[in-house]
Amino acid sequence: MVKTKRLKQVLSYNKERGGDSTLEFFDIKPSTLNRYKRLAREKGLEIGNEYDNPKILLLDIETSPIEAEIWKLGKQWVNYSVIKKPRSIITWSAKWLCDSEIMGEKVTPKDAFNRKDKKIMKKLWTLLEESDIIIGHNSIYFDEPIIKTRFILNNLPPVSPYQQIDTYRHSRKEFAFLSNKLDYLGKILANIEKKKTNRNLWTRCVNGGKDGKKALSKMLDYNQQDVRVLEEVYFKLRPWMHSHPNLGLYYEDMGHRCSNCGSKDLEINGNYYTQCGRYNAIRCNNCGAYGREKYSNITKEQRKKLLRSSAR
Repeated sequence: MVKTKRLKQVLSYNKERGGDSTLEFFDIKPSTLNRYKRLAREKGLEIGNEYDNPKILLLDIETSPIEAEIWKLGKQWVNYSVIKKPRSIITWSAKWLCDSEIMGEKVTPKDAFNRKDKKIMKKLWTLLEESDIIIGHNSIYFDEPIIKTRFILNNLPPVSPYQQIDTYRHSRKEFAFLSNKLDYLGKILANIEKKKTNRNLWTRCVNGGKDGKKALSKMLDYNQQDVRVLEEVYFKLRPWMHSHPNLGLYYEDMGHRCSNCGSKDLEINGNYYTQCGRYNAIRCNNCGAYGREKYSNITKEQRKKLLRSSAR
């Protein structure tokens, strides 16, 4: 267990000198620094306010399989008229970024069997309503549409607008990993992996009875570990995200803040060029991400003389 004195030393140094200097001075890994931040929040230590604003929620869901009557195997189009039981959410897990508590709920075996999830959707709706940014893996294509579908089917209204960070999309866009699955990324980037399971667990969850209750508890554990892995993968990918929501907008003292992590520990590091402008490139000493200043560092007279390439 990390002592409070150690947490204060490391995080106070981090607040003053930034992430890179902290990692070097204390000879620790980025994952260790992130763990210290989570422990500080758990202990109620007010050292820095990197994650006080905005409210960033890591989220993952598990769903029941769709049951349908089909007449052949292989790739095919399945009409909705042959569906016996639709899809529903059987567990969800979430945590605030850098917070130690992992929230989550599971349906009862009876509700899983009947594909009902209203009892667990109300709390999830409240969390999304509080959130400024949602982080998920393949969430734009999978999690979000399913969650919104279950909201409307359970007569819940739309939640307040929020921004999304999909680690799966950023992984595909920026890199050429052998796989973009969360388990693989967790292993190679942060030495953390998902819990092992198989298709049979989903079958047991929706069959009802005592075994269904045990299976749903195991599914929730599996779901919660996914959120832990997601957080570590996000921290590794964050400096490389070029379309990350601008966190500087969520602070009253916007000033110069890293758009990816909100830190004020920044330094000018060269220039950033566009077709008709040159800007100071800004490097964040906390997360390592690069940004640029809004206004060009060339004069009006220089801009007047600047030639541009032809459009054709």
